[in-house]
Amino acid sequence: MAKGVQRRRSDLQRIPAMLCGLYRTTVPMRGHADHLGPDQLVMLHDHRPESMPYVLFPARNEDNQWVFEDDPHTAEDADFLLGLVSLRPEGYYVVAHDLALSDDPDHKLAERSLVMVGYTRQGRVLLFPARFQGLTVQFATEGYPFDPDDVLDALTPANFDVPTDGDDRTVH
Repeated sequence: MAKGVQRRRSDLQRIPAMLCGLYRTTVPMRGHADHLGPDQLVMLHDHRPESMPYVLFPARNEDNQWVFEDDPHTAEDADFLLGLVSLRPEGYYVVAHDLALSDDPDHKLAERSLVMVGYTRQGRVLLFPARFQGLTVQFATEGYPFDPDDVLDALTPANFDVPTDGDDRTVH
């Protein structure tokens, strides 16, 4: 094993394993700066000590949520990992207080609005407001962009699950 790889792995052992999930990069990954720089959305998997941490890039967006590539990029750079900014999972949230959508005070998401949270490839938050039409809830296909630091604390996870086609739908 090359001396530089040994040093990076020993540096990595000094920091605790991180929670798996969505992150925004803030620094380039050593040795991969050409394609893994700052301000990128990544999915981190860190199962140390069993395996080295790795990140996945977004491949495509389906229904306002990312599907990630199957090609992992090993993350042996402690500085890169320490620079990752944790993001909330994509999904359904309730707005905890009014959020301005523009300079117009009437253009806002009201407190207790239901939104779907998604992200851009750069790790910016997109809020997709819910619209109620008859007995259905539909979410916008174009989201309102926010910086994560400005909005994620204003969101509370919605406390419900959405059944999928294969789920038992019997109510007890």
